[in-house]
Amino acid sequence: ETPAPPPPVTPIVLLVRVPKTASGTVEESLRQWQKLGLCNLDLRVVHSPVVISARPTAAMLYQADKLIVTHRDPVGRFVSAFNWRHPYNGQQTHNTAQSPSAYPFEDELYGCFWHVNELAEALIRSYRSSANRTRCEQLAWSACKTTATISGDRMSMLQAGLTSYLATAGLRAYLSRPLLIVHVEDFTADMRRLFDFLHCDSSRLGASGPQVESIHDTYPGKNRTELSAMGELTLRLALHHDYEALYHLEQGLAPTGWRK
Repeated sequence: ETPAPPPPVTPIVLLVRVPKTASGTVEESLRQWQKLGLCNLDLRVVHSPVVISARPTAAMLYQADKLIVTHRDPVGRFVSAFNWRHPYNGQQTHNTAQSPSAYPFEDELYGCFWHVNELAEALIRSYRSSANRTRCEQLAWSACKTTATISGDRMSMLQAGLTSYLATAGLRAYLSRPLLIVHVEDFTADMRRLFDFLHCDSSRLGASGPQVESIHDTYPGKNRTELSAMGELTLRLALHHDYEALYHLEQGLAPTGWRK
């Protein structure tokens, strides 16, 4: 009598949700693919917009069979986080600036800058020298520091870019595992690549590819994204750590786009 084949091994997949990178859409899509029986995976998620100690450790990464990291252009992510945490969105975030559980840092920041372009203009004025910066200019630069803390183990969501998620475990630990980066700017194509990366069952898909469970947050001020040309450039320079982190991560994955 032929013995029954062993049950398929369920790989552990760790999703690292960097804030304001459509990471909720990625998670919901993965859970839907699981529910439909398209993908066999044990999904684990790290979503810690403000608590640093809950970010991925090397041990967590080494335990996973595959890693997924969500990403968005750092300037776009910063602007989105600025608008999400803004006092006029207090009803949705519940702990935004000027609410009872707000961070004094954010309370003071939004006291200086009501629109993100005002923050960018402060960066322009104080770019050449850190000497004699006003308090508001100091806050603008602090908001761009992705390795900074503002209260013990906590940081602002504005600071919670890719660098802050790589810091605890280190780049080497991320590159030690099979890894795929899902970019907001190439989202549809990357979700198709993610489906293949996870060896999901493509035989049951139509021509449109895997279904994506899109999540669109609507909140006051979401579209207040205007930046002057110089403001955008200076903000890009202030967020250089996140651009460098993505460069080194993608260089480690080249040329396939993911490490098998």
